[in-house]
Amino acid sequence: STSIYYRNYKVTMDSLKNGNWIIGTNDTTYSGRLPYLTQSGNNKSLKGDIATDIQLPFFRTNDTVRYNIYIYDRALHKSNTIITPELIINTN
Repeated sequence: STSIYYRNYKVTMDSLKNGNWIIGTNDTTYSGRLPYLTQSGNNKSLKGDIATDIQLPFFRTNDTVRYNIYIYDRALHKSNTIITPELIINTN
């Protein structure tokens, strides 16, 4: 869908090159849709953990990467961005 409400989370991959972080590009960005969640009753606030599968890009031997992740709420407010610890990908 092309609706601005359809994709409600974004994951960007940064890579470490010569000691400097290269910020993710369109080639290293994934976005998707989390299902609509709501509580029954008067209190509609939500709290919990979110787990989803994503398609990762191809890695070269001994790549070091990190991920930046944020979500949008129903009013399109962007959450804080979390940055994962660096991950060393060993493809040997």
